[in-house]
Amino acid sequence: MSGSTIVYWVEERLRQGSVEQSQRIIYNYFLDVVKRATPGRVLKDFQALFLHLDLPHGHRVQQALQDLVASYNEQEFRYTLQRCCYILVNNWTVSGHTDFIVPLIDVFSPSLLRKTSSSLKLNTLRTWVYNFVKSDAFEALRLFCSHHVPELFAELHIAPWSKRFSVYFLAAQYSSAQSSQEQRQAAATLIGTIKREFRQNLALFTARQGERAVDPTGLGSQALDLVQQMLERRGDRNYQAVAERFLDHVSELSFWDFKVELMNYLDFADDDPTLSEVAQTLMWSAIADLQSGHHDRPVTAILVIKTCKRLISCLTTEEKPKPSELFTTLLHQSDPLNLVVLLLKLALLCTVTHTYLESCLAELLRYYSDFDEGQCGAFIQLMNLITLAANIYSDETRYNLVALDPFNSSVREKRIFSQARC
Repeated sequence: MSGSTIVYWVEERLRQGSVEQSQRIIYNYFLDVVKRATPGRVLKDFQALFLHLDLPHGHRVQQALQDLVASYNEQEFRYTLQRCCYILVNNWTVSGHTDFIVPLIDVFSPSLLRKTSSSLKLNTLRTWVYNFVKSDAFEALRLFCSHHVPELFAELHIAPWSKRFSVYFLAAQYSSAQSSQEQRQAAATLIGTIKREFRQNLALFTARQGERAVDPTGLGSQALDLVQQMLERRGDRNYQAVAERFLDHVSELSFWDFKVELMNYLDFADDDPTLSEVAQTLMWSAIADLQSGHHDRPVTAILVIKTCKRLISCLTTEEKPKPSELFTTLLHQSDPLNLVVLLLKLALLCTVTHTYLESCLAELLRYYSDFDEGQCGAFIQLMNLITLAANIYSDETRYNLVALDPFNSSVREKRIFSQARC
């Protein structure tokens, strides 16, 4: 290593250390002040620091931000600003001060950010904040906040119909490596709350046949028809138990034999034999050469995850940002439940694949949200089925379809019964 290279490496490490120290000072300040000061005071401090670079009673914090701007590292600045936003939103949510979320979003006024100053640092700061407001990170922040302040949803750059599927956008935030610790924690907590409320409301809605109960799907009587259709498709099968038995079965197989058994486990079949063959061929092509150097070695958890993720990509977003060829084919030429069951079987194999599937569904939602509801009816119906299937086929609540008069074959009416598992 040459002398100049060593000097560059040392300088780079010193710069990075300085950036991290500045970030810690800013984080610690807001973590402290949000717990002991009024939300109004905290909001004023946030605006004074990030829009005016002026915090007289917090000189050390002000200097830390000046140093961060002077480092000319916009990416680290954006990460710092984003994390501070989530620190405030999370704490205000816990303390019951969600009425300050909208004023926080309003702080990022484009008219103020466009104002120029004689200070180069201030101009740089406002340019970076303006770029943050135009970024996906700010859109993600508004999406998260819209669950606490619904009127914010109207400002998002996504179709109104996608609101009922916003939990998938949150799942993408949770799994993203770019998300801060606070953002991931906030997303995980909110996802859990949304899913729990949906599960409870769906169980009550189906038990009461839609009468005097909240409809979490927004589909009305159609939701009951879809649930019944899923239960008839499931029969006596327990998809979670099948997944667990499959994992036990393949635990001592070679990686190649695992791939073969995985295709048997998925067992895709359509009424159209040609479509079945096309789908099976495309899925096998996606995994046949994956990690081929490990074919003769024992399968591992990592190889299982990689293979399942490859298949999920093949079935959803392999051609980002557009849907994959196989997804489009199955969506428009096959019973949508066929695709739903395929994805469900992969998601049930482990938590990682389930999370990855939700991220891929978020990608599909972003793509289709550019279209009006009438233009993507098949996709919306598929998302309805996936959301319902995640609850109907899970182990959280037991759903059964019971004939009202099993001894009279002329009476075909059935009723859905649900029971929470202990």
